[in-house]
Amino acid sequence: MKELKAEVSHKMETNLNNLRKDQKQIITDENRNMRQLDKIEHMQKALAEDFTSVKASLEATDKLKQRASQNFEAIDKENIDDKKKLESAIQALEKTLN
Repeated sequence: MKELKAEVSHKMETNLNNLRKDQKQIITDENRNMRQLDKIEHMQKALAEDFTSVKASLEATDKLKQRASQNFEAIDKENIDDKKKLESAIQALEKTLN
């Protein structure tokens, strides 16, 4: 009977030690998972900030592109007007010379 009690006691102690080891491993895994989750959250925040920055940069670039296009259109119009004036002046000079 003593041997049976000792055997049961030994098995219970072994099981308890195994459970403690498993518990420590679970806690270690959970801590690692929490650190990884923190890293992922940090990366997500950084990506969101980058996205916002890139979006603002693209909007600013689009505005610059629109202003440049408007400026080029205005310059082209001035050049066309100047060309017409010069052509008219040349025709007038040609008439006076002939």
